[in-house]
Amino acid sequence: MPERGSPRDDFAPGVRILIFERRVTIAYRITKDRVQVLRLFYAGRNTPSAFHRN
Repeated sequence: MPERGSPRDDFAPGVRILIFERRVTIAYRITKDRVQVLRLFYAGRNTPSAFHRN
């Protein structure tokens, strides 16, 4: 079920977002044989800005 999250290629290529219990946002990427968790955001933190490079 790793493809359950919403694709967010606007953040970074291959990134998917899943909301867990209305409080935690999980940003992850699916590879050939793994699910790579990129970041966990709690209570509405600014998710898009975490993926933009300065």
